[in-house]
Amino acid sequence: MLSGIVSSSLIVAAVGGVISLDRTAAFQTMVSRPLVTAPVIGYFLGNAEAALIVGAVLELLLIGDLPVGRYIPVHETGLSVLVTAAALNATPASFPVEGVLPTVLLVMIPVSVFYQKADTIVRRINIRFFDNARTMLDNGEEACLMGENLKGAALFCLTGFVTIFVTALPVMASARYLRPMVEQSAVYPAFAACLVLGVAAGVNAVYAERTLLIFTAAGIVAAAVWMVGGL
Repeated sequence: MLSGIVSSSLIVAAVGGVISLDRTAAFQTMVSRPLVTAPVIGYFLGNAEAALIVGAVLELLLIGDLPVGRYIPVHETGLSVLVTAAALNATPASFPVEGVLPTVLLVMIPVSVFYQKADTIVRRINIRFFDNARTMLDNGEEACLMGENLKGAALFCLTGFVTIFVTALPVMASARYLRPMVEQSAVYPAFAACLVLGVAAGVNAVYAERTLLIFTAAGIVAAAVWMVGGL
């Protein structure tokens, strides 16, 4: 049992570490977004279809959180891996992942702060590689530039692997205790409330000047859906 959890954690951490390179270090083909990352992780965990639902909700929630200027956004790749792993492992047999996802999101989203801090540290360290590359250019050592680029990419990949593994391992080991004690009738209203907040986040990304109005309205609708549906 434990060996299976460790091996699964190593797999998702390795896959997540490689995919995380797409955020800023290399490629940048958008495969690091939740809508792609979650189903890929779900494939390795044996349920890509349920993971696609997880990815869609996270994509809505994080669609407006982009690396503009010096701003470092939430590590959407690491969070997608963690939430997917937790949701799939916390879902009882013959129980829809939608019923577990709201609880998992509430518990796991704070972990994104840890990923964000690690990402910030890596970016600061990478300044050294940039300075080295600039010195090499000044000295006419262009042939060595690839090595500095690879060092930066390797550091991002290694950091992604380590941070995901140290969080995914305990989460996957204890995921069964995260199974929400809710009535079947409350499953879809809770999930619908998450979708409402996700749509609000997406709309806010387009109409940023109306943030307060958008999220106030979304919060009221989400609470109403959840409460009425659970009655």
